[in-house]
Order: sequence, then C-alpha cells, then structure tokens
Amino acid sequence: MGGGQQNTAKADAVVTNPVHIAVAIKYDEKTGGAPVVVAKGLRKNAERIKEIARENDVAILIEKDIYWRKGIWIKYNIYPWIQAF
Repeated sequence: MGGGQQNTAKADAVVTNPVHIAVAIKYDEKTGGAPVVVAKGLRKNAERIKEIARENDVAILIEKDIYWRKGIWIKYNIYPWIQAF
C-alpha cells in the first residue's frame, strides 16, 4: 500500500471529492490540535483509501469543492465541518 493507506483504517474520517481525491484524517482529543492527515491519494490510491474506510467503518465526507492545484490540496470552508466532527 502506498501513500500511507494502511493508516486509513485508524483514521477518524476520510474527506473526498466525488472523483479522484481522498484524504484520511485523525484527530487526537488529548492534544486538541487540528486533525492530522494520515493518508492521501489521487485516483487509484484515492479509491483504495475510500475502500479501506468503508471496510473499517471510517466516516466518509464527500466534498465536491476539493481539488488539487500546483501540488496543494485546496478546500474552502472545511474547518466548520472538522469542528463539528
């Protein structure tokens, strides 16, 4: 498995767009900081991350506004969702 996909099973959530991006995040309640990316992938790797998430009952949030530009993950207004999670 590439891209840290093995960490997906222990993630708190996977944020994905409908087509080709997936980011698995983990939140540590003890530190109270921002969630940490534990796996990320494009295309086939993204599909595998979503598959692992489904197999392990990890929440999947589908956000159509996530996209990849110039090596940077872009998502507007995700922070309110993370706070609610």
